[in-house]
Amino acid sequence: MNYKVSGSLCEINCILLDVLFKTANARKGYFQKGSSFQCLSNTRFIQQQIDIFDSLAKATFYLTFSNKSLVFAERELLNYMSEVQLEFCLRAGVLTKRCSSSEVDQDAQFSFVHETVLEFMAAYHIANSNQDCIANFQIESEYNVLEMSETIIYLCGLECKKANQLLTRLADVKFLDDINHGLSEYVKGVFCNEHVLALHKHSFTQRNALRSSNNQMKHNARCLSLSVLF
Repeated sequence: MNYKVSGSLCEINCILLDVLFKTANARKGYFQKGSSFQCLSNTRFIQQQIDIFDSLAKATFYLTFSNKSLVFAERELLNYMSEVQLEFCLRAGVLTKRCSSSEVDQDAQFSFVHETVLEFMAAYHIANSNQDCIANFQIESEYNVLEMSETIIYLCGLECKKANQLLTRLADVKFLDDINHGLSEYVKGVFCNEHVLALHKHSFTQRNALRSSNNQMKHNARCLSLSVLF
């Protein structure tokens, strides 16, 4: 099976999910041009199973951003999908199942094949939902925008307007100004590539990265740190 991939991160995830759906003997079908997101246009095994795709995305969104966990219980997943849909996702390999005891099935834990797929599916639900999902986000810390950076990137590719709304909710003006300032200092040559590489390797904490300082150099370094994280 040959796919033509444009390089879009969203399209790459859709192609991956399409291949996984095929392994579960999904029915073949195509999206009509302009009827869905561009990244789904080259898929062959999602359109006929779009109800499963949508249910999986909904479960991903609510379970990930409410529980902040990468592992789910069966009863949690069944709040958003049927047993038949869950079984399909297991056959496809989109979800994996692990039991703590071979005799106690209710202890089973479910997880996604990879965290990036989970992040993409959450972004897809935000973009595809008619409800205001963004209003559900509880702002506990400015760092939320960094923790959700991959989901925001995917959302930019799916629905840029909603991505901007999410950024506005998660980050205040000062936070975004600090990021812009860090990039500006790097472009002006205040920091070299070695500084940036050091930030990637250095295990500075979230708290240190967000801490303000009256010292201008430390402020510049902090802003650059935020830019690298972002």
